[in-house]
Amino acid sequence: MSILDKIVIGLSAFLAMTFLCVSLSGNWPFSLILSFLLFILGERVLRLLISRVHAKKKMRTIDLELLFAVMGQNDQLSFFANALPNCFSPEIVDCGILFTVDCERLLLVPCYKFGSVGYEDVTKAYRCSVQSKPEKVLILGKNCTRDILLFAKKLPVVIEFVPSAKVLSYLYRQNKLPDNILNNDSEKKKKTVKSTLLYYKKNGISGFLTSLRTILNDIFLRKRAKWFFLSSVSLAIFSFLTPLKIYYLSMSILCFILATVCLFSRKI
Repeated sequence: MSILDKIVIGLSAFLAMTFLCVSLSGNWPFSLILSFLLFILGERVLRLLISRVHAKKKMRTIDLELLFAVMGQNDQLSFFANALPNCFSPEIVDCGILFTVDCERLLLVPCYKFGSVGYEDVTKAYRCSVQSKPEKVLILGKNCTRDILLFAKKLPVVIEFVPSAKVLSYLYRQNKLPDNILNNDSEKKKKTVKSTLLYYKKNGISGFLTSLRTILNDIFLRKRAKWFFLSSVSLAIFSFLTPLKIYYLSMSILCFILATVCLFSRKI
């Protein structure tokens, strides 16, 4: 959407609010002031909703886990301590965050890393709980295995594993999502396109043919010939069971051609 489109939409919305207020009140000065205030309020609310929707779309669970893994343990503690409301009285202790909810003392232990939650993470959370003595320990991290869950149940403390999806939902509701520094796909695509264009410009048609040959070799692998042949036979058999005989026979021939190309892929 261009700037001109935004101006036109904004003026249209302001005029519509003004005429609506005039029809209801009949006072032009009062209607202009009221419509201006309503326009500013609506614009702020709409911008906030759009930004939150965009943040929700851009941020995925796997992105959140990677971001926290890049942060490290100390930055994770600081982030979640700031994300919790002040009424919970969050306090960073050793390797976790101690806070109180409904007179219940809880210990939050973020264990995000490039792997799943392991025995060392559960043991670390337990050792921290021995000193702080909470009623429940909340461990944040990637999905853990069944052995880890059984090991946590054996320890003399209540341990709950909070999935990353719940963490993402909570941070989204609190508007405390971290900056997605990993979301640079558009820049990477631009760099890739530029490098490809420079390569073609430098090498001419020969560079284009070399790149095309590489792509075809990656698509038509020899091991895929049997699957194309199996699809060809299946479509040929199915053509006798349906009135669309010509369509399925043509698709069968196409799969057979692709199987043949895969068999001779090294000669492309």
